Amino acid sequence: MGAWRRNRDANSMWLATTNYIKASAREELGVSTGVSSGHKGDWWWNEVVQGKVKAKKAAYMKLVGSIGEEERRACMERYKVSRKKAKLSVTQAKIVSYGRMYEELGKKAEEKKLFRQAKLRERKARDLDQVRYIKDEDGRILMEDS
Repeated sequence: MGAWRRNRDANSMWLATTNYIKASAREELGVSTGVSSGHKGDWWWNEVVQGKVKAKKAAYMKLVGSIGEEERRACMERYKVSRKKAKLSVTQAKIVSYGRMYEELGKKAEEKKLFRQAKLRERKARDLDQVRYIKDEDGRILMEDS
């Protein structure tokens, strides 16, 4: 009976601690809307790249699920080919998009795009010590720059 009571007390203490931490984080950081628009930072992403990446992922899943040595070897070859195609399509998409961006930056009206790109790079370069996000008890992501 005593062990059960200790476990119950430890669980209630743990729940109280986690609730306090979540409440403090919500109070200090705020709560985001949780809406994400897919590849927001990857402005060069297009349907061709998406198709190649999906094919690469499918080939990888077949490789992971392969059983025999011969099947594994064949799946590995298919995965390597699809991986190279995906990398090539990403590179081509970036080249085309950067070329278009540099042409547009020559115009005065496109100055906003330059600042948007700089802001995006700064956001990606932030070091958050591997913490992606914190969720509250309702499953909403708690987040604010500070």
